[in-house]
Amino acid sequence: MSIELNVALDYEEPLNLEEALGDIKIVCGFDDVIRGSSVWVDDWLMALVEGVQALSRGDREYTSDIVTESCPLIFRSSSQGVSILFADAAVAGNDLRSFELRLKAIIRQVLSEFGDDSEIPSDSFWAQLERYAKE
Repeated sequence: MSIELNVALDYEEPLNLEEALGDIKIVCGFDDVIRGSSVWVDDWLMALVEGVQALSRGDREYTSDIVTESCPLIFRSSSQGVSILFADAAVAGNDLRSFELRLKAIIRQVLSEFGDDSEIPSDSFWAQLERYAKE
């Protein structure tokens, strides 16, 4: 079973790279859900990227701090697949590569919602995310 990722930006305020709030949902099956509501989207996406990269290079476990959250995302890899834990929620799936492709697509989608005239500071999480999504 694959782990799915969905991101919805909060449009109540004008879209601004430096203040991008939204909702994040990581799902596997019907019951396993990690949800972040009204969160800083770039912080969560960066933590997801760090965890995926760590497991891709062979780490069995990786703790990825979300700058604006009190709990980290914990990534675990085993012969059965991959699991992601946050606070008291967890999701597990069997295909890290599919999740990585979905993560890259989500990053590209979110960046496109800011429009072509948005300048991304080269030292920001968004610049790092943009480079990752193009790999």
